[in-house]
Amino acid sequence: MALDEVARKRIESATDEALQEMLAARADYLPEACALAEKLIADRGGVEAAQRRIAESKKQEAEEAERRQVTERHKAEERKIYRCPKCGGELDLTDSSNKGPSKSLVGAAMKASVDILSASFHCKTCGPIKTEELSPEDQKKWAGEKTAASGCLVICVVGIILLLLLFGLVVSR
Repeated sequence: MALDEVARKRIESATDEALQEMLAARADYLPEACALAEKLIADRGGVEAAQRRIAESKKQEAEEAERRQVTERHKAEERKIYRCPKCGGELDLTDSSNKGPSKSLVGAAMKASVDILSASFHCKTCGPIKTEELSPEDQKKWAGEKTAASGCLVICVVGIILLLLLFGLVVSR
């Protein structure tokens, strides 16, 4: 039985890897198909060249997958997304402070700081997550956010105290 035109074109457009897999499973293919695969591999530089191209292709695919993974990790870091250590889902931050609006810029900064300092993580699937259960990268990111929030809170309190002292000095004169 001879190869029809469609089968011939499909074999001719096959990748080196597909041709090698075809030759490895010779019993499943017509002898004419295997002969065409052998000829194509020989025309493309032989088995060794095909194996080098396959290895290079797999290496490029692995590098591309790593780049995508790094890009996704960077996007998550930019959006300050924390991942659940159990299921990999996104974690929500919950806080115990009141939800009312603040009436001043200093009040808003203080409220945001307190919200961060009192927040805890919650996964929609797994429930509450302790900070210690987060990945080392997320723990480091969270520690940085808490440090910044603490600094902001201290600056606000010190600023208020200084303003009150200054106001007291001005009024007493």
